[in-house]
Amino acid sequence: MRIIRSVRYKVCADGAFMREVILDGPVTEPFIGFLRSFGTVMTLGEMGPGFFKFELKEGFSIKGWIGDTNIEIRFRKEVMDLCEDFVSVLFHYYHDGKPDMEKLRRMEGKLRDKVQVRLYGNSRENQTGG
Repeated sequence: MRIIRSVRYKVCADGAFMREVILDGPVTEPFIGFLRSFGTVMTLGEMGPGFFKFELKEGFSIKGWIGDTNIEIRFRKEVMDLCEDFVSVLFHYYHDGKPDMEKLRRMEGKLRDKVQVRLYGNSRENQTGG
């Protein structure tokens, strides 16, 4: 699954930056399962059947509906530059069919460390004495 193009950008009231993008195929249940490996996924039945929200804490979120080709990606403004590439990598690796989960988890760990440093001036290693 790949991002074909962005169709809308906006700055949200909370300062976050939102991109609405079009994918080359519909969001599927297996893709939602794939995202669970990297953050929190919520399904919100009250929003309609198939609505989901993925969140990588303090970095970005993805919202949309299973079966749709449009999704919304919301970035925390302070770390948007760090998170955009990881979002593209997530979609690219899933499209590949057999993602290297170990490599993706290492990339996610590095991203989380960079986000921590940017937001709080320290990394998870420093917090745990590692």
